[in-house]
Amino acid sequence: MVGRLGVVLLCMLAASNPLSAGPATKAVSRVTACFTLAAPGVPDGYFWVQNTEQYKNIADFRSHLSFILRTPEKQKTVFTYATYDNLVTMYASRYSDRVVTVWESGSAIWTRIFGVSKNAVHLLLERGTHLPPEFTLNAILLNTGWVPIGERCCTADKTEIWVWTGERYRLAATVPFGQRYDALQKLPPSTWK
Repeated sequence: MVGRLGVVLLCMLAASNPLSAGPATKAVSRVTACFTLAAPGVPDGYFWVQNTEQYKNIADFRSHLSFILRTPEKQKTVFTYATYDNLVTMYASRYSDRVVTVWESGSAIWTRIFGVSKNAVHLLLERGTHLPPEFTLNAILLNTGWVPIGERCCTADKTEIWVWTGERYRLAATVPFGQRYDALQKLPPSTWK
């Protein structure tokens, strides 16, 4: 049983922790990743893509992925994606009109891909799995489920093969994990359209 003194002591301990909830905590903001990306259809412009982590305490943590269009005349935030997840990596795809991001949360590893056009940014794919994604030249392999291997290891149970059709990502197949590369090679050419 916790009496009033116990509650007061808990509150005092929480107030002394800089990441705990409390009015004396200053907000922290830091850029954790950034790069530039050509802006399609904007000859003198480019996108500044940056992830900013902001928190006042542990319960108030947020990541903000921002796409800022910069031209000689001005700078404008075109799109911001806010999440409670932590950014693992981000990069421009080889097609340069897509930004690939991988995030971690308490329950999944998230693959989020954003499409970039002249004046807009759109979320093209958002999928959470238990294992990191695999990327090939023309597909994304998202490994799902768990199969134990021995006492301390595990591997994926199945793999989702996602392909780019020119307009969107489409689930082309779900196959056993060990057959993912064979299945990828056997996809018919019409898969990519």
